[in-house]
Amino acid sequence: LRILVCSVLTVTRNADWKDNYTLFSADIKKLPNDCELNFYMANEITGKFQNNYESSPGDLIQADQESIGYINRAIAIYPDFGEAHAALCKIYDGLRMFDSAITHDSRALALNPANSIASYNLARAYYYLKQYPQAIEFFKKTLSLQPGLVYASLNLARCYADNEQYDSAIVYFNKTLATD
Repeated sequence: LRILVCSVLTVTRNADWKDNYTLFSADIKKLPNDCELNFYMANEITGKFQNNYESSPGDLIQADQESIGYINRAIAIYPDFGEAHAALCKIYDGLRMFDSAITHDSRALALNPANSIASYNLARAYYYLKQYPQAIEFFKKTLSLQPGLVYASLNLARCYADNEQYDSAIVYFNKTLATD
């Protein structure tokens, strides 16, 4: 009897294994308070639409909003989930909601000061808000964590140029050219 029950459960579960999105969608109904499952669900939603070239801007915004809901649920369950804060920042950055991006990236960095992605995204948010001293600080931090990151070096040079610190801009433009 046990073999029969297990076989039936396995067969019914096979439909859930079509892809990660289908699997996570089925599991989230059973485990709505699993912080990692909410996080993975958000990533699948975002990835599903970002990787589909036929997605309209409206589809992408809707996917981002749905992802925000899942990530916020993950953070409500486990407030110190640094990866979730960093992922939320990336979405807010894409939506040009830089104040929210800064809030979550700051939290991600507080939880893990060695998170170069959070540092880079925080620098970008400050750059877009034209808060150049803060942007410079975090682009430098990013380069200390990941010295060969060309985009950080290039954007640091742009910060210096936009802040009319041309000597420093030239130094980092040259470093960027030497690297790439």
